[in-house]
Amino acid sequence: MIDIVLDYIGNTSEAHSTPPLSVSLPDADDNQFLEVAISANVDYLVTGNLKHFPTRLRCGVKMLSPSEFLNAMTKHRT
Repeated sequence: MIDIVLDYIGNTSEAHSTPPLSVSLPDADDNQFLEVAISANVDYLVTGNLKHFPTRLRCGVKMLSPSEFLNAMTKHRT
């Protein structure tokens, strides 16, 4: 399953330039991930660290845990 996910990511990845966030997350090192998610207009951002992405600072980006992502991918494939 991991190979399928990595192949999918490798085959569908895009490059995006991003403006900085107007707010800072609790762990400023995570800002870059939210910046890209916003710029790329993603469906969701996958993280095992939801506590560093408080709902009020997510700028509308939906967050999924890795297991939630795998479940979504499995449902999408069937």
